Amino acid sequence: KGYFEAKRILAEERFDLITAQEVEHSFLAWLLSRKFNVPWQMQIHTDIFSPYFVQSLALNRIRVWLAKFLIGRASCIRVVSERIKKSLTVYGVKRIAVLPIFSEIKPGIGQNLREKYPGYDFYILMVSRLAKEKNIPLALEAMQEVVKEYPGTLLVIVGEGTERKKLE
Repeated sequence: KGYFEAKRILAEERFDLITAQEVEHSFLAWLLSRKFNVPWQMQIHTDIFSPYFVQSLALNRIRVWLAKFLIGRASCIRVVSERIKKSLTVYGVKRIAVLPIFSEIKPGIGQNLREKYPGYDFYILMVSRLAKEKNIPLALEAMQEVVKEYPGTLLVIVGEGTERKKLE
């Protein structure tokens, strides 16, 4: 449905760039790019080449295969972290821009954490989708080292996802 709607829009008006976030949408962007001779940008917001990504869903194996097909065909690639960029450079990808996702924190949010969890010197807020490929256990391991040096440190993890029960 999205392909046909985008095709109709592109037939009526000229655009300078087509951009797509998910691998499936990137495939549609590639098709539209070929049809209308418009460059396209592939956005990658998770480390699709992480073994955790592949293991989490059978569909992700298809996404990885499709991503490998599309990456070399994209006019440019945007990732949200240096870690994801590094993961892609292993595959020889060179046209990568790092542009993190910006989230504005509401005023007073830190104060609310301090009220909810009083008595700490340092507060670390981690907001993430709770999925295996986000590797939250690594943050917990790192915190073990942090609290040795700074015992008054609290890590607050906020998010939802398939790993929530396991992390709790």
